[in-house]
Parts: sequence; structure tokens; C-alpha cells
Amino acid sequence: MALAVCAVTAAAALAACSKANSSGSVNSVSGAFGSVPAASGTAHAGTLTWAESPGTAPTWIFPVTPGANFSTGTINTFQYLMWRPLYWYGDGVHPVVRPDLSLADPPVYSNGDTTVTVHMKTNYRWSDGQPLTARDALFYFDMVRAAVKESGATWAKASATGPVLDFTNPANAKQIYDFLAKQSGSTGTYASNPLWQVVDGPYRLTQFNNTTGGYTMAPNPKYGGPHSAIVPTLQAVPYTSDTAEFNAVLSHSIDLGYMPLNDVPQMGAVKAAGYHVFGYPGWGFAYANYNFVDKTGDFNNIIKQFYIRQALAHLENQPGYIKAFFHGAGGLAYGPIPSVPTSPYTPANALKNPYPYSVAAAASLLRSHGWTVVPGGASTCAKPGTGPGECGAGIPAGTKISFNVLYASDPVIFGEQVTAWASDAKKVGINITLQSGTFNHVITVANDPGSPKTFNDWAVAVYGGFVDPYYPTTLGIFSSGGSLNGGFYSDPQADKLIHASVTSNNPNAVKAEASYLTRIQPSLFQPNYDWITVWKTNVSGQPAAIESTTQYFLNPELMYLTK
Repeated sequence: MALAVCAVTAAAALAACSKANSSGSVNSVSGAFGSVPAASGTAHAGTLTWAESPGTAPTWIFPVTPGANFSTGTINTFQYLMWRPLYWYGDGVHPVVRPDLSLADPPVYSNGDTTVTVHMKTNYRWSDGQPLTARDALFYFDMVRAAVKESGATWAKASATGPVLDFTNPANAKQIYDFLAKQSGSTGTYASNPLWQVVDGPYRLTQFNNTTGGYTMAPNPKYGGPHSAIVPTLQAVPYTSDTAEFNAVLSHSIDLGYMPLNDVPQMGAVKAAGYHVFGYPGWGFAYANYNFVDKTGDFNNIIKQFYIRQALAHLENQPGYIKAFFHGAGGLAYGPIPSVPTSPYTPANALKNPYPYSVAAAASLLRSHGWTVVPGGASTCAKPGTGPGECGAGIPAGTKISFNVLYASDPVIFGEQVTAWASDAKKVGINITLQSGTFNHVITVANDPGSPKTFNDWAVAVYGGFVDPYYPTTLGIFSSGGSLNGGFYSDPQADKLIHASVTSNNPNAVKAEASYLTRIQPSLFQPNYDWITVWKTNVSGQPAAIESTTQYFLNPELMYLTK
């Protein structure tokens, strides 16, 4: 098929689009926590139990996902098992395209790079026996185009018993989308609704508990992609806390789990319990996201000031956090592109902290911009105005820097980091109130595009961050009006650079974008922690499949049980 487009950057999930080579062989990864052994043993039928981390249960099944539901728990480890992206990226810990897991051959560009021709592979089919075609891919593009032109050769209905409609008709498309979105909101029917039983991925859903978020998937016998000789049934086991999950590991009752960072000192006990261990930083970024429209205490006007964001960055002790809270299992990160995993897109200013930890530097920035700094108290704006040495637009005299931080309660390192940050902020008279909640609660509340009623309920939100796409532009995240721009950050220069990243043929465009965002700090970038995967010694398969769990991908079809 031929598509006239400027760029395709977001991951898509129906039939479009996050150290080992493409064959799955792997050498030891330098700097990693542990290592992954080569595949061994004879495959046996059985059920692979996998630990869902607390608060990350899937909340949306239709592969056009609203920002409030957009998470790796919903996309990477749930939807992607049933509906594969057009191009699969992530080969173990390396952020590269993996051709053998992609539904299409590499795209061919023409007409000055304004036309992209994509040839679908012929080995992939729907589970009902129908071929996977270009029309299915176009279905996804119609859905994304306006969030109303959404349909598909298998889903193009406006009711459960209605006829298949022409989704290119805008009126039909709206009816189709409204119907499918409503069905996706009914989590209690996920396993019984016939809509979700036709899949092109390696699994189909057989059970879903809409109370706990646990689910079971059976192998799709018609899956045309790579898979082990005997693909295991997958059972996702939810846990209410990291402690509960780690106790399951120590009691040898979960096949594929993880080691919380605060439990790293017990690695010996994990290995003694019969597990392999491997950890690596994720390809992406963690952040404390600022809400640029929260009017509480004039926070919106305060956080718009670049010097304020500089001061807040100086108050973050990344090396200290990694040592104290991560037990050394993490990497320094100062912008949207990390230094590890390695990438040709990492800008120079992301390799060395542009705003090193210094309470004195933060205090100096405040004083030089018209604030009376009261260590341990409440600093106030003494010189309102927009001139040199003044507080900035919209900040009245006497204004205090006081705001709340809403953070996910699991993993505990989220709370540990913001507690330390708040403690250091208090030293320069910045007062931070901490509020915890479940992951799903935080991403629902701290989502300005999807939850306008909560604009003034949060100033800063901490829930992790984003898995970077293979081409790591922040289109949609830090671009004005982006669907994943939870805090409504808006900057014409950032928009210009992001636009260049996705439309120009300059190979350094995305590096320039990342360099600017690293300098301008649209959010507080946090250190990247290692995701430490543990798996029983009777679980084997392609080493890359094990490694990719540290990158928030799940490929159980490439694993198997040996006994």
C-alpha cells in the first residue's frame, strides 16, 4: 500500500504501530545486572505465570487508547500480545527495529520522502483465518487521524449485531468509534465480548478479572510470527504491593517476576530460591511532570519561569538517589533521551548534568530573580514584574512557592525521591506537599487533556515516565496540544524542533530537539532505575525475550517451560 504521510512516530496497535540480534542470540550485556543464559532444555506445555506490578492493570482493550489509559501495562504487556504493531522495535535491551517481529517489510520512501510505501508480510493472519492486509493498517490510520474515523475490516460496526460499515464515511466512522470506545470501557466483558477475540498477535484473551486486573491468555494457533515450539499459556498475576510480589518470588510461586530496588540486597536469596536475575535501565525517561495550568497559588505562572525550573533541577540529587534508593541499580538521566541504553540520538548535554545538585545554586537563582529566600521557611516574591531581577509575569508580590506533588505509591522509590526533593526544596523556602495514590489514579488525575476537571488538583505528578519510541521524538508528550502532554507544556521553540524532528530529513533533528528539552527542563527529569527481572530456572527461550522485559515489553511466545 502507498501512504502519503509526513511521518509516523507513535506506536500503533491494531495493524500498525516500543544486545541480542534479530535471531535472538545474545552476548553478555556490559553494565547490566546479571546475565541471561542461552536457551536450553526441551519445551513442555504449561502455564507461565507473570507478575503484574501494583496498580498497572490494563484499563483499555481497544487499540486506540486515550491518554488517561495510556501505559505500558495497557499497551506493551496487554494489547500488543493480541494485536501486533506494524513495526516492532526493541531487540533485547537495544532500541532498534526487529524485522522478524514486524508485520510489514521496511518502508520505502519516495516523492521527496512524502510518500511511504509499506508492504505487509504474508505470513500474518487474523485468528479467524482472514488475511492481514493493508486495509487493516489503513483502519488504524483512520482511527488516529481524528479519533472519530476509526473502524476496521473486523470491527467496522456501530452495534454488536449491526452490519459492517464503510469506515471511510465520516458519519459511519464516528458511530463505529463511539461503539468501540464504549465497549472498551466495559472491562468486565473483555474476555466474553466477541469483538476482542479476533487477534493477529500470539495470544487471545480467555479470562479477565476487572476487579484485580489479572488475566489469562491462550496461544493463538494461527499466529504467523516467530514463536517457541510450544507456546505457554500466559497468566498475569496482580499484586497489591511490591512487597507482596517479592514474597511470591522468595516463595518460588511466580515464574516470571521482578525484584524491587529496595530488595536488591537480597539478591542472594532470590538466586537461592531458584531464579535467574537480569536488570537494565529502560529506553525512555522518568520524570516529575509539571502542570502548567494549575492556578493554585499561581503555580502556573511560577512554573513557566525558566529560572524556577532550573532551581528545582538543582535541588534534585540524582547520584544520591541512585546510591540510597536504587542500591546502585540505575543510571543518571537529564533529558528525554537517556545515556543508557546507547543511542546515536543522545545529545551531549544529556551526558553531563546541566543543573548539578546544589542547594546554594537554587537559592542564588531565586534571590537573583526577586525572591526573599527564607531557608526552612517560606520564600516570597519581593520584586514582582517582568524586568531583570524580578519574579516574572503573573507572580504578585508576597507570592510563596508552595505546591503539591501527586506520586504513585509503587514502586517505593517514587516516594523516596520526591520526599528527598521536598526536603532539599524546604532548605530554600520552597514548600512541597506530598500526596500518594495508585499508578492508575495518578495517571488519570494528572492528565490535563483527558481530565480537565482536575486542572487545579495537582502541580507535579510522578508516575514513572515514557518508553521512548525507536526514533525518540517527544511528539505528543512535549508538543503543544499533545494527547500525552499531561501538564499542557507549551513552547513555540520546542514545537518547532519537534516538528523538524518528524518532518525534516536532518538526521540530527531529533538530537537537537532532545538537547533543547534537556536544557529547558519542561519537567524534572529523574534518574532511570533498572528494571530487574527474575525468572525461574525452568523458564527458557530467546535471551532477547528475557532482556526485553527490562524495557517493558513482554514476549512470552518466545519463551517456554522446560519442565
